[in-house]
Amino acid sequence: MMLLLAPVITEIIATVIAWIVELLAPLVPDIDWPNISLPSIPWPDLPNINWPDIPWPSLPSIPWPDWTPPGWVVWLLDHPKVWFPIVLAVVWGVGARRNAKKSQANRAEWAKRHEYARLAGAMRELAARETDD
Repeated sequence: MMLLLAPVITEIIATVIAWIVELLAPLVPDIDWPNISLPSIPWPDLPNINWPDIPWPSLPSIPWPDWTPPGWVVWLLDHPKVWFPIVLAVVWGVGARRNAKKSQANRAEWAKRHEYARLAGAMRELAARETDD
């Protein structure tokens, strides 16, 4: 939820800050800051390290095909606000479906365990009746 609201909230906050700056701009005079020269610090000379020269192997060049994407792909890449929510929704949906499958498997396992426990209780009760007779 925050992933969807964060851009909206940031835009609202940026607009409010820009509005406040516009309101306060006439009240704040142009400040002429004094020119302060800081003293120079004599830094020590660091030792020069002679690194070994490593002969790296030359990598083969990859013959990439000469291809230009269609116009609609270029337009989509230039406008991520169009496709990013869709990709985000698909990722979120896949995650939700995986979680639902895990939950369903867990519920089935618990139901099976509950059935086994009920069956074991019934068998104990039957065994207790037979020993009492």
